Amino acid sequence: MLHIIKLIFFKEMKETLRDKRSLLTLVLVSIFMPLMMAGSFYFSTKLSDGGVDVVEYSVVGMQNAPNLIRYLNAQGIKVTEEEKQDNVRLLIPDDFSSKIARGYLPTLTIQGSFPDDREAVRELENSIKGYGQQVGVSRLMARGVSPIILKPLTVNVEDTGDVSLLAFIAPALVLTFLLVPIAALMPAAIDSTAGERERNALLPLLLQPIPAIAIPLGKLSMLTASGMASLAIATGVGFVAYANVEIRGLNLGFDFSFTNWLLFNLILLPTVMLLSALIMSIASFAKSFKEGQSYVALAPFVLLMFMGGGFILGEVWRPHIPFWSETLVLSGLLSGEVVSLLPWLVTVVGYLGLVSISMWWMSRSIRRQALQG
Repeated sequence: MLHIIKLIFFKEMKETLRDKRSLLTLVLVSIFMPLMMAGSFYFSTKLSDGGVDVVEYSVVGMQNAPNLIRYLNAQGIKVTEEEKQDNVRLLIPDDFSSKIARGYLPTLTIQGSFPDDREAVRELENSIKGYGQQVGVSRLMARGVSPIILKPLTVNVEDTGDVSLLAFIAPALVLTFLLVPIAALMPAAIDSTAGERERNALLPLLLQPIPAIAIPLGKLSMLTASGMASLAIATGVGFVAYANVEIRGLNLGFDFSFTNWLLFNLILLPTVMLLSALIMSIASFAKSFKEGQSYVALAPFVLLMFMGGGFILGEVWRPHIPFWSETLVLSGLLSGEVVSLLPWLVTVVGYLGLVSISMWWMSRSIRRQALQG
């Protein structure tokens, strides 16, 4: 039977390579999906860590607070007397300096358009508060009082966590890589099931003296090989792309060795096999290629359902949830952390069991559909 499975594998692979649509989808998805994910991380961290862009603030009554203006300039706050429509405005009252000198409490007004100017207003407000603290310290020192009374205690924050940044982005990273073979395999999976049913191409194959189980096994081997090829391309591109991504000035801590790349793909091999069987089983319900496209579109939701369940149930249950067990193993592989392999091995056994059931059901379904025309 192995010889028959091999023949079906090469037959299906030849048809897939001849189909420009399937081949183009496989290559483009494998290259651009990890690049898009890495780009989203890069630009999101730039936006979150870059702070507020350089903003020029309009000041009304600048001559009323020369010391405040000098302090703002020293803090890198750009101010101008020109009033522009889109600028955040600082209104300084005429009695500002006199109230400061007599120890009274002056009021400053900051005008801005929310929510667009929220960050700019916050930056200016914090700088003015800093100036107010400086004035308060000067008053206390002039009266011979230690400014320490303004700050009776200090808090020292130390990070004692041993979890790398990779642990926080590992689920999204692995999810992206697993979505690559799903998207890449859709055209080939639909064509090898619903497409052949639409063309009535299964009947000549079933007339041959071959075991019915050999047909889905040959198709599964082709889809698994194609999925692993797309995954290998995606992980290679992703490893290089993520090497240039930093969060808060810290590198993600990837170990980009060839050995880790190879292990990464080998660990995901049972998962890709399961996803291939899942996509093929879903597509087999369709009677035409077009109908198969609508059916197979549901496949990513199965993956998202389990990944979302891991977030809901928490860290205790994640090692025992499908798709989460390999996520934790891969996170430990890339970050150098020690992770137990037992939950993943149990999950792999479950995957192989589901694949076996799927192939048995597919063999019966293919024969029944072919005989029904």
